[in-house]
Amino acid sequence: MKCEEIRNLMDAYLDGELDPVTSQKVEQHLRE
Repeated sequence: MKCEEIRNLMDAYLDGELDPVTSQKVEQHLRE
């Protein structure tokens, strides 16, 4: 995922609203 995509998903991620696959992609991107 690109940083722009992560920024758009961050609120939903922090609120626990993302599906497990998308959450994992966000977490992986944040570790990089």
